[in-house]
Amino acid sequence: MSLRDLDVLVLDAQATGASPAHGNLLELGWAWARADDTDVDVRTRLIAQPPEATVPKIITRVTGIDTAALDRACPIDEVWADLCATCQERAPTRAVIHCARFELSFLQPMALEQALPFDTLCTLEVARRLLPDLPRRGLRALAGYFGLGVEQLRRSGDHVRATAFVWHHLVPLLAEKGIDDWDDAVALTHEDTPRRDRKVFPLPRETRLGLPDQPGVYRMLRSSGDLLYVGKATSLRRRVNSYFQKQSRRDERMLELLSQVRDLDVTPTATPLEAALLETDTIKLLEPPYNLALLGEARTPCFASKDLLTVSPEPTAEFPVGPLPSRWRQRRHVGLRRLLAGEREQGAITQAFGWTPEELPPDVLDDGLAQFLERNPRALTSFLAAGLLRWDSQARKEAGADEREEGDESWDAARVLRNLEDTLVFFALEVRRGRWLRRLANAAISFDDGVRRTLVFRGGRVRSRYDDERLVDVRPADPTFDIATYDRMRVLTTELRRVAQEGRDVRIRFAGGRSLSAEAVARMLPWV
Repeated sequence: MSLRDLDVLVLDAQATGASPAHGNLLELGWAWARADDTDVDVRTRLIAQPPEATVPKIITRVTGIDTAALDRACPIDEVWADLCATCQERAPTRAVIHCARFELSFLQPMALEQALPFDTLCTLEVARRLLPDLPRRGLRALAGYFGLGVEQLRRSGDHVRATAFVWHHLVPLLAEKGIDDWDDAVALTHEDTPRRDRKVFPLPRETRLGLPDQPGVYRMLRSSGDLLYVGKATSLRRRVNSYFQKQSRRDERMLELLSQVRDLDVTPTATPLEAALLETDTIKLLEPPYNLALLGEARTPCFASKDLLTVSPEPTAEFPVGPLPSRWRQRRHVGLRRLLAGEREQGAITQAFGWTPEELPPDVLDDGLAQFLERNPRALTSFLAAGLLRWDSQARKEAGADEREEGDESWDAARVLRNLEDTLVFFALEVRRGRWLRRLANAAISFDDGVRRTLVFRGGRVRSRYDDERLVDVRPADPTFDIATYDRMRVLTTELRRVAQEGRDVRIRFAGGRSLSAEAVARMLPWV
């Protein structure tokens, strides 16, 4: 029977380890599929784990399956019987699996001494012979190459659909090589894999070479037009082409991405600074799957009370301090205050250090606190926002990363001192930065970033743009400081700092009329 007309059983398994020696089957999914139809009816079964077994945290992160979800799981022999009954519906059964070696290592023990109830064809091995130049041929990369996005969570149902989609596209490629029979396709997977010295990327070379040599934002797209990644560039041509140079230095995630990119969409901007602002807004709006930074996710800015002990999602008269990017440093700050007030419970220690410090003797903690107060005598009186903003600059410089040797888990008073100063100093910087960002949300900003530009911000958004220095008056508006606004103002600050460090002019006029000269801006930006 022609491969185009053959009903195949598409299989996918998820496990708690890389092999049966290190884990157990966790989920099994399957569906009947034909090469001329990508609409498949998938069946998935969660598999009960052995007594006392739990789902490792790393597996929960990549699959979304935790131990509690297994309350509705089925015994493994019941799942195996169900799969065997499915195979009997259309015997003899041909099974299509991506990276079949992994699945078969778990399925073969389930058959005990018997043969598996299907013949197997591995789409990964087929793709290695048909697409030897493609940088990566994992399921996510290969499905994306053909135009289908695969969800980030590794669930059997999604992978079965993706494998069926890949099979739909591989069959015509097999036909081009004169292969239209199951046995011939299996024989192909036993042939030597063609070797190539260089990777060949799907994106046409002329597409990237034709980009403008100016600032802007680029969007990487699949053949289907789906968005993969958003980036900013000082030069669109140089930045995009850099992805395809020095291939040996690309990590796996980047190679997986580049295996799918078939087209580009670019938006030139007048300056790199405006490209950075457009990038952060575009990422928030479109949530590209291959962007890690600047995603909104579950991050939520907050505002602190005057004594910094409590927080609120909205700024009010009772909560004027902020915006703060999260509650994490504020919680550590409260934990430090608890320690300085004499509390020694484990909860206060964990809160102050940000994690549970192992093997921290009480006398070492007391010695570290004593050194902290000796070196920072104003600590007990500088918890109000105003006090934090006046925090001694030398203390900021001296506070830094823990300098212990790698693998050294021992504690001494000096390590306690460094950790507590880190807690206080970096929270002070967050408070200072929050006040700055709030002021910057209503301001006219004139800068030289290759060309002279003026951006007028009101309520945290750009309201006007000028090709000259025009520090106009700005009517204040209360910004909604969601994470998009917070990141926009933070990115703006980073770009202004870059411009100032390059020796270029930056001037700011805040709502209310106060202006900062280029010299004042240059002095202030390193601290926000």
